[in-house]
Amino acid sequence: MSHSTSSAVGEAAAAARAAVASAPHHDRAAWLGVVAAVLDEHAEELVPLAEAETHLGDTRLNGELARPARSCGCSQTSSAMASAAYDPRTAE
Repeated sequence: MSHSTSSAVGEAAAAARAAVASAPHHDRAAWLGVVAAVLDEHAEELVPLAEAETHLGDTRLNGELARPARSCGCSQTSSAMASAAYDPRTAE
């Protein structure tokens, strides 16, 4: 990554951090629900990649993927429901 790209990524991350920190709790919860649902939706793709890098095994990695859903209380949330809860294209 070039220095200019790295700087741009850092600036974008700082701006996002401020926006997330000032967002209402329900918005942050919805965002986490979307992340958890997308991770779950792509588990079949992600686990083999992570296993190849970490050698942690499918059982451990599937458990790690399930943690965000358990943490936000949305283990049964489908990605469609989570996306309906928060759509960044329509957010203010």
